[in-house]
Amino acid sequence: LTGLTMLHISSNDLSGPIIPELGSLTNLWSLDLSSNDLSGLIPLELGRLSSAKLLLLDLYNNNLSGPIPPELARLSGLVGLYLHNNSLSGPIPPELSRMGRLGALDLSFNGLSGPIPPELVNLTRLTTLDLSNNDLSGPIPPEFGRLLRIETLNLTGTDTSCKTLDLSRMINITNLGLPCSPPPSFAHNNLTYVALSVRSNISTRHLDLSSVPDSCKIVNLTGPHPDLESIRFWRACDEGCVVSVAGTGARLSRSTRRKVCLGRISVFLSGDIPVPLYDTSGDFLGVLSNAQGNYALADPDFVDLIDLGRDGRAYTGVGFSRVQAGNLCGNPEAKAVTALVFGAFAVLSVVATITIVVVARWRRRVRGGGLESAVGGRLGFRRVGLYMWGAALGVLPVVDVVTDFLVLSEVWGAWPMWVVLASVCAPFVWASFAVAKAWSSTGNPVGGWKELRVRWLWPLPALANEPPRTTDWWSVRAVVVAILLLPMGLLGVLVQDLLSVAEKFGLHLATGDRILVFERYHESRVMVELLLESLPQAVFQTGLYVIGSSRATRIYIDQRIFVQSIVVSLCSLSVHYCTMLWEAVYEGRSLVRVFLDRFGSAGQPSVVTLTTEPSADAEVEGLSQKLGNLTFLTSLSLSYNELSDPIPPELSRLTNLAVLHLSSNNLSGFIPAGLGRLPKLRSLDLSSNDLFGPIPTELGSLTRLEYLELYDNGLTGLIPPELGRLTTLRSLQLFDNGLSGPIPPELGRLTGLTLLSLGSNNISGRIPPEIGSLSALKWLRLSSNGLFGPIPAEVGSLSNLSSLDLSGNGLSGPIPPELGNMTALTYMLLFSNELSGPIPPELGRLTRLTFLLLSRNGNGLSGPIPAELGLLTGLTDLSLSFNRLSGPIPPELGRLTGLTSLYLN
Repeated sequence: LTGLTMLHISSNDLSGPIIPELGSLTNLWSLDLSSNDLSGLIPLELGRLSSAKLLLLDLYNNNLSGPIPPELARLSGLVGLYLHNNSLSGPIPPELSRMGRLGALDLSFNGLSGPIPPELVNLTRLTTLDLSNNDLSGPIPPEFGRLLRIETLNLTGTDTSCKTLDLSRMINITNLGLPCSPPPSFAHNNLTYVALSVRSNISTRHLDLSSVPDSCKIVNLTGPHPDLESIRFWRACDEGCVVSVAGTGARLSRSTRRKVCLGRISVFLSGDIPVPLYDTSGDFLGVLSNAQGNYALADPDFVDLIDLGRDGRAYTGVGFSRVQAGNLCGNPEAKAVTALVFGAFAVLSVVATITIVVVARWRRRVRGGGLESAVGGRLGFRRVGLYMWGAALGVLPVVDVVTDFLVLSEVWGAWPMWVVLASVCAPFVWASFAVAKAWSSTGNPVGGWKELRVRWLWPLPALANEPPRTTDWWSVRAVVVAILLLPMGLLGVLVQDLLSVAEKFGLHLATGDRILVFERYHESRVMVELLLESLPQAVFQTGLYVIGSSRATRIYIDQRIFVQSIVVSLCSLSVHYCTMLWEAVYEGRSLVRVFLDRFGSAGQPSVVTLTTEPSADAEVEGLSQKLGNLTFLTSLSLSYNELSDPIPPELSRLTNLAVLHLSSNNLSGFIPAGLGRLPKLRSLDLSSNDLFGPIPTELGSLTRLEYLELYDNGLTGLIPPELGRLTTLRSLQLFDNGLSGPIPPELGRLTGLTLLSLGSNNISGRIPPEIGSLSALKWLRLSSNGLFGPIPAEVGSLSNLSSLDLSGNGLSGPIPPELGNMTALTYMLLFSNELSGPIPPELGRLTRLTFLLLSRNGNGLSGPIPAELGLLTGLTDLSLSFNRLSGPIPPELGRLTGLTSLYLN
C-alpha cells in the first residue's frame, strides 16, 4: 500500500513485533500503533519513512523494548514523537536533536538511562518535553533554558539534579514537573501547574515552594516522602492554592498544619484527588476535577468547595470549620477525644473519692484525729510518697499556667485581648490585692527578720504557729493602701509564688529557730487559680478544640496541645480536690468548710518556731559507733533512709545478726570484709547505695546466707568464686554494677538458688554450662553484658525457670532446641545478640510463655517462622523483627488471640 498516507490501528489487541515492512510506506504522514500489546525492538526501517511527509509517530502504551533507534532522527519533518509507556532502555540518542520541526517529544515511563543529551536544546520548536519516570541521571543540561517555546516540561521520577537549571527565560511554560524543589529561576514564569518528585533516595524534611510563580495554583508531589514535615508555601497561597502529597507518606509538622488551616490552602492526603483538566491542545483550563465535581481555581472560595469523597482526608483552610467531611483541620476526632478525657476524669474522680473516704476514715479510727499524725510517720515509702505529693501540689499549678499560655498564644492577635487575658490575669490581680492588703494590715511585716537564710526542713512540724500581727483587715485605710500598693503586690505575688513552690521541696526562709511558712497562702492562691483560670480555661479550650480550626476562628488547636493542656488542668483540679477531701474526712469537717478555709490568710505567710533538737548527723554518727555493742542483736534494718559515709566496721562484732538490711541509702566506700565473720547471717541487703570496690571474698564464709542483694551500686572487679560455697543461697542479685570477668562456674553448686540476676554489668566470656545444675532456679537474668559464644544446651534443664533474659549480649550460634523443655517459662528474652540458624519448633512446647522476644539482633535467625509458635496461646508479645527469616507468615499465628504486640518488620 505504497500510496497510504495515514495508518491508525491504535487501541486494539495487536501483539508481536512491529513489521519492518512498514518502512516502505514512504507516503505516510501519520503512523499510530499506540495502545496495543506490540513487543520487541522498534524497527530501524521506520527511519526510511519520508523525512518530509511523516508528521506524527505514535507507538506509546505497548511493550516495546531495547534502545531508541538513532535512525529515527532521519524523520526531520516529524512534529510529534510519542514513545511513552513502553520498556525502552539505553540512552536517549542525541541524534534526535536533528528533528528540527519537533514540537512534542514524550519518552516517559520507560527504562531509559544515562544523562539527558544537551543536544536536545536544538529542538527550538519544542513545546512539550516529557522524560519523566525513567532512570536518567546527572544534571539537567543548563542549555534547556534556551527552549523558549516550551510549555510543558516534565522530568519527575528521574535521578537528575536541578543545580544548573535556569528557567528564567521559559516565559511560556505552564506545566512543570521536576525531581527537586522549584529553583528560584522560574519565579516569574506563567506556570499554572507544577508536578514534583524529589528523589526518594534523598531524605526530604522541608519542601521549599516559595519560588513557585503567582500564576500557579496547584503543586503535585509524587513518590514516597515519609520524612517530609514542613512546606514553605508561595505567595499565591494567600489567595488560594492546592498542594497534593497523596501517597507520599508525608507527616506534616504542627507549624505547617497551622499555616494551612488558618489560610486558603488545601493539602490533599488521600481520597478522590482532583486532577487538572486540559483542552484538546493540551492547555490547562484552570479547573480541577474529580467524581464529586469541578473546581475552578479562579473562584476565590474554591478551597472551601473541594470534596475528596467519603474516604478523603486533607488539611484545608476553610471559611468555617465544619464545611468539609474529612478535613483534619476541623479536628474530626474531637468529640471522641473529649468524651474519653472527661469520661476518664469522671471515673477516676469517683474512684479517688471512694478510696479517700474509706482510707481516711480507717486512718482516723486507727491513729485518732489530726492531720499531722499522718504526716509524722517515719516509714521510708510513706515519706517519699508524701514528699512527691507535696512537690506535685507545688508544681502542677505552675505547669497548668504554662500550658494555658500555650493555648492562649494561638489566640494572641486573633481574638480581643479581654478574651485572651481575662482568666489569666484575674488570679494575679486578686492575689496582688490580697498581698498588698496583708502588707497594709500588718504592723511590721519584716521586723525582727535579721540574718535571713535558706533552710532545708521536711516534714515541717506544726509547732508554735505565730500568725503575724495585723490591724483591721477591712479598714478603709487598709483598702486604700492596698490599692496604691497593687503594683508592688504583683511583685510580691511572684516572689511568694516562688517561695511557696520551693517550700514544697523542703526549702524555707528562716532566721534562728523561726521560719516563714507559705502553706496557707499557697492553698488560697491555688483555689483562686482553679476557680478563675483552670475551670474557665478547660471550658474555653474544649470549645476551641471541638469547633476546630478555620479562617473564621483564626486559631489552631490540635489534639496534642488540647490533651496536653486539659490533662494538666484536670490533674491539678483532681490533686487539690483529693487534698481537700482527705483533710475534710480525716479531720471530721465538711468539704465546704475546708474549701472556705483555703482563703484564710490569703496574702501573708505564717511563722513557725522550731524547738531545738540534736543534729541528725550527730545522732547518726553516735549511733554508728555504738551499734557494735549490741551483740545480742539479730536483725538490723535501716533501709530507705539517708544514711551516708562508709558501712561501720563495728557491725562485724554483731555475731548473732541474722538480718542486715542497709539498702536505699547513700552509703559509700568498700563493703567491709568483716561482714564475712557473721556466722548466723541469713539475709544481707546492701543494694541501692554508692558502694564501690570489689565484692569481698570473705562473704563466701557466710554458710547460712539465703539472700545476697548487692545490686545498684558501683562495685567492680570479678564475681568471687567463693560465692559458690553459699549452698543455702536462694537469691543472688548483683545487677547494675561494674562487675567484670567471667561468670564463675562455681555458682553451679548453688542448687537451692531461685533467683540469679547479674545483668547490666561488664561481665564477659561464655555462659558456663554449670548453670544448668541450678534445678530450683526460677529467674535468670544475664542481660546487658559482654557474654559471647553459644547458649549452653544445659540451660534447657532448668525445668522450674519462669524468666530467661539473655538479651543485650554477643551470644552466637543457634538457639538450642533444648530450651523447649523449660515448660514453666513465661518470659524468653534473647534479643540484641548475634544468634543464627532457624527458630527451633520445640519452642512451641512452652505453653506458658507470654513474652518471646528474638528481635533486634545482629541476629541472623533464618528460615521459616515455625508454625508451632501458634501453640503458644498465652503469648502477649512476640517480636521476631530485624532477622533474616523468610517464607510465609504461618496462619497458625492467628490462634494467638491474646497477642497485644507483634513485630515481624
